[in-house]
Amino acid sequence: MPNQTDIANQQQLLETHRYTLQILLQQQAMHGTAYAPPAIFHGIRAAREQIQLIKQTLRGWQVAVDDNPNDAEAASSEQPRPEAAQVNELLKTLDLAYKTFASQVSLRNKLVDMIRQRLPTAPFREFEIFFLQHYRQLNEAELFFHQRVRALTVSIQFANRRALELANQLQIDQAVPSLPDLRAHLTIWLNKYDQVFQHAPHMCVLYVGVEEGVRFPRSVEEELRDYLKAEGR
Repeated sequence: MPNQTDIANQQQLLETHRYTLQILLQQQAMHGTAYAPPAIFHGIRAAREQIQLIKQTLRGWQVAVDDNPNDAEAASSEQPRPEAAQVNELLKTLDLAYKTFASQVSLRNKLVDMIRQRLPTAPFREFEIFFLQHYRQLNEAELFFHQRVRALTVSIQFANRRALELANQLQIDQAVPSLPDLRAHLTIWLNKYDQVFQHAPHMCVLYVGVEEGVRFPRSVEEELRDYLKAEGR
C-alpha cells in the first residue's frame, strides 16, 4: 500500500497539472478555438491525460478525489463532426512542412553546386540518385551540408506524420476532395522514410510523386481554407 508521502506527491501532481490546464484553456480562449496554436491543443490533451491517470491512481488507493469541470472535455449532445481546429492545425502543419522544404531546397542546391564545382565531370541526375552516387566522395564541408539537408528531412518527417494523423481524423472528403490524395502522398512518403531513409545514410532528401504516382495535391490547402470559410470559422 502507498504511504502518505506517495499520496501527497500524487495530489501535488494533480494540482500542478490542473494549474497548467487552466493556463492553457485561458490561452485557447484568448486565441479562439479555431485559431489557437497547435501546441496549446497538444498541451491541453496531455494535461488531461495526466489528470485522468493520477485520479485513477489515487482512487485505486482508495483516496477520494473530486472531479474538476476542466478535467475532461465537455461532452456534446450534438452529433460528432470534424473540428475546425483540426483543419486549422492541418493547414499550419502543411505550411510548416513547406517552409522547411523551401529551406532545404536552398541548402540542397548549394550542396549540388559544391559537388559539381569540385567534380565538374559528375553527371547530374535525379537528386536522390545524385547524392547516392557521390556520397562516398564528399569532403568535410560537403558532408556537413549533407548532414544539414538530412536533418531538415527529419524535421519534415515530423510535420508529415502529424499531418497524416490529422488527415486521417477528418471525415470531410466530400468538402475537401483532395484529402484522399493527401493521405496517399503522406502515407507513401512516410513509408519510404521508415523503410528506406532511416537505413540509408547516403540519403539527405526524400521525394515521392512521379514514379509512385502520388504527387502532393496542390489544391488541398485552398480546399481546406474554403471549408473553413463555408463553416464560418
